[in-house]
Amino acid sequence: PRRKEYVKGFCIEQYESPNLKGTKPLNGISWIEAGKWCESRGRRLCAENEWEKACAGVEGSNWSYGMKYRIKSCNIATIELQPSGSFKNCRSEYGVFDLNGNVAEWTSDGYIAEGKEGTEKMRIMKGGKWDDLPFFTRCASREYYPEDYTSEYFGVRCCADAIK
Repeated sequence: PRRKEYVKGFCIEQYESPNLKGTKPLNGISWIEAGKWCESRGRRLCAENEWEKACAGVEGSNWSYGMKYRIKSCNIATIELQPSGSFKNCRSEYGVFDLNGNVAEWTSDGYIAEGKEGTEKMRIMKGGKWDDLPFFTRCASREYYPEDYTSEYFGVRCCADAIK
């Protein structure tokens, strides 16, 4: 359900890691590897609420560019990964690119999944991936996987605390 939440100031990479426009995003990494990647750059994994704020903006949009889905605005429901920043309209009001589609991005947050064999700690991903249907790429959508799981669809975007 929608709710208002205060998110303290933070910095987020403008593009998917390695944070370079025109470069294919880092992909095929686990949550563990994503955390190490961010740490090695003096950053950290984004919290789910930070990531969602960067995507949905002040108004709580469904996609980074607005409330209504627009075909070909982002790398959604396509056949391959694209370089970061390839879709000029796939940008949030904060100037952050590719938050919808391209690669699903690990966050620092966890989720306890209950299954037939008990509970398992999973890690939350945001943004969906290039071959997802649009519904699964909304700012509020989430997926979760074990922290050691990898896929060509999985990437990362790093955050940092705001400088005071």
